[in-house]
Amino acid sequence: MEKNIIITDRQTDRQTDRQTDRQTDRQTDRQTDRQTDRQTDRQTDRQTDRLYGLDLLRILAALFIFFFHSNVHMKLTYGWLTPFIKNGAIFMIAFFELSGFTLYYLYAQNKMETLDTIKIFYKKRFANIYPLYIVIYILYLIVYNQLTLKENIILAPIELTLTQTFFGSLFTISHNDGTWFISCIAFCYLLFPYFSKLFSQIKSKNLIIIALMMYGLDSIAPFVAHMFKLNNVYSNPFFRLMEFLLGLMIAHYFMNTSKKECKQGILFFSIVALISGISLMSYLGIGNYSYYGFWTIPFFTIIIFYMGTLKNKTFIKILGSKLIQYLSKISYAFFLAQFFVWDILRFAQKYLEILKINSMAIVFSLFVCSLIAIILYEIIEKPCKKWLLNKIL
Repeated sequence: MEKNIIITDRQTDRQTDRQTDRQTDRQTDRQTDRQTDRQTDRQTDRQTDRLYGLDLLRILAALFIFFFHSNVHMKLTYGWLTPFIKNGAIFMIAFFELSGFTLYYLYAQNKMETLDTIKIFYKKRFANIYPLYIVIYILYLIVYNQLTLKENIILAPIELTLTQTFFGSLFTISHNDGTWFISCIAFCYLLFPYFSKLFSQIKSKNLIIIALMMYGLDSIAPFVAHMFKLNNVYSNPFFRLMEFLLGLMIAHYFMNTSKKECKQGILFFSIVALISGISLMSYLGIGNYSYYGFWTIPFFTIIIFYMGTLKNKTFIKILGSKLIQYLSKISYAFFLAQFFVWDILRFAQKYLEILKINSMAIVFSLFVCSLIAIILYEIIEKPCKKWLLNKIL
């Protein structure tokens, strides 16, 4: 009996040891995979030249969206630029093109080949946009909610899954007149791995044909909606996806062309043509920003391409500074901070007459928006992103 017990104990010990070894090996493999993924990402970031010109464009786009909202909500004016600022929403096109360009530039080179790399991509995108979105969603319900409890409960699954942009009529309900953008960009992120792989296998000439077809559809869509009295396509995810995909195509061409000189004359002409064309149409009362894609898409395409080619040492030194890089990082929080700025300005104007002066109102609202953005970034976006990446990668 004693021998049998000893033998049984030994067998049990061996089985336990084997199970423990297997579990340890699995944990070790997981940790190794995480470390390898992080190292790979760091190496890729180092190998990929940062396009500082696009950081500047991101900051400028965020500013012009802010100026546009200040004109819409507070009727603030900007001198001779006012007709252009009134249509500042055109910079949403720049955001989508820029997002597509940046992601393709970072991930196109053999980084989306396996299911694991695609999972990592999705997890990173989730960590980038979702935590701050949820906080803004909750804050909005606390501060501005005008819906009943029943309406909020029914709407919650749509809001939490970022699918509100697929319901065009929700644009004017709750916070969706601002967060439609996040819903659209999440949809673009979802499809990015597929299109990234697809575009990398298509010849540049064929991509140009596809790009022209997308440009034509995106340009004509608002006129079709107007003629047949359909919902505005401004927040339509299908057409915003086209702008995002145009960004991918620009990046594909950018990465496969040997001529990457910054032709400053073309860049300057495109900026002037963009501003003057939109200002003229606005002054003459010809439509509004929803209809100007036919004009803005070509010029934003040229601007993004040549801003990416800027290599001037002085320019890179300035844009590589900590301040500019920080402003680029908080641009997402800066966009969402605008939910709260205009009511703060209205409240302050009741007690401070000086804030009723146009220029002072602009400075004050810009300061408040920047302050809120820094708080949101430092307290919510940055730590939540860091915590999530440590947990899910």
